Amino acid sequence: MAAWKRKGGLEPFEMRLREGMLNKGYTAEFAERVFSQICGFGEYGFPESHSASFALLAYVSAWIKHYEPAAFLAALLSMDRRRSMVQCPTPIRWRRSKRR
Repeated sequence: MAAWKRKGGLEPFEMRLREGMLNKGYTAEFAERVFSQICGFGEYGFPESHSASFALLAYVSAWIKHYEPAAFLAALLSMDRRRSMVQCPTPIRWRRSKRR
């Protein structure tokens, strides 16, 4: 329960993130916006136990989307959107984006 009440904690990583982004060619303004968005999410107070699970799901989903795009698209098209908590693009939008 305490994880919900704890806020932020990302300040120690600010300089490392900004320096890394500047070294990779991003502008200081963009680095500031990215850090602000990350801090906003950090203020949400997402419990660490959930964040680890979410990170794994995000990584696996990105891997499948990159290396197995047909399977990823088939899964999206067959998903029952009425029962899903996630707002996904419609099948027509996915087909249009795959044509580009």
